[in-house]
Amino acid sequence: MDLELQQQHILITGATSGIGLAIARRLAQLGAELTLCGRDRARCEALEHELGARTLVLDITDELAVKDAFSDLAPLDGLVNCAGISLLDAAIQVRAADLDAMLATNVRAAAIVAREAANNMLPPDARAVSSMSPARPRWSRWSTISATAPRRQRWTPRRGSCVSNWGHTVFGSIASTPR
Repeated sequence: MDLELQQQHILITGATSGIGLAIARRLAQLGAELTLCGRDRARCEALEHELGARTLVLDITDELAVKDAFSDLAPLDGLVNCAGISLLDAAIQVRAADLDAMLATNVRAAAIVAREAANNMLPPDARAVSSMSPARPRWSRWSTISATAPRRQRWTPRRGSCVSNWGHTVFGSIASTPR
């Protein structure tokens, strides 16, 4: 796969461990300009030195902190949303607090980060439509449709795909209608 990521500013959440860390290392090898987001200050500082990346020490479940972080963020060309937690209980011991924590991080915070990233990428006069659902009709290969575009590129339709945390393929369609 030939990816050209030189001078492409990519934000990665959950970048201090696991899949997010592996993706950060790979994108750094491909020449991307990275902003890495994680809760662990020491790990973020180590990644600044290892990858030459900017870092944000941030709990993405704090919506106001996320909005504040994006207000100071340079224009993005992409987002890799890898922050997530898994608190696995036996079925007969499931705790509501664990479910709330997982939903707050894995669903709510991911959507808030995606919203802020989309607003960061959109030209000021563009309209965006984003629709996400883990459920999809059997006949549909599309489970996510969103409208975003990097500021540095011409605003034209395009498609991309990635694998979400749940293992299903998520497709995106990008288009614009100026106001």
